[in-house]
Amino acid sequence: MTDEFDPNFTPSIAGIDRPDSTSTQSDSAVVREQALRKLRDSLREGQQQMADWEGGPLAVSAVPGSGKSTGMAAAAAIAIARYRLHSRRQLVVVTFTRSAAANIKVKIRENL
Repeated sequence: MTDEFDPNFTPSIAGIDRPDSTSTQSDSAVVREQALRKLRDSLREGQQQMADWEGGPLAVSAVPGSGKSTGMAAAAAIAIARYRLHSRRQLVVVTFTRSAAANIKVKIRENL
């Protein structure tokens, strides 16, 4: 899935308010980790295994409707938020159709 890179994009986690500017960096890291934990905990067991992914190749194969897209989108959103991915650190999500790619892209953005 390709898209134009926005160098000014700052990941946020849906449903979690950002701390005010007087908060320390560690406070925002705690809030971010709490939000990521909440996202992970909302997934089923197999999806949580995807969300626990920390790097390297990951291949997922399962029957239609099993939650692959939801799990992959959560894993991607967690990686983007946790590691603050930018143009020098990339995450590649590959699927079979443009429709599936668009669906995963929407889910990732909803989770950020």
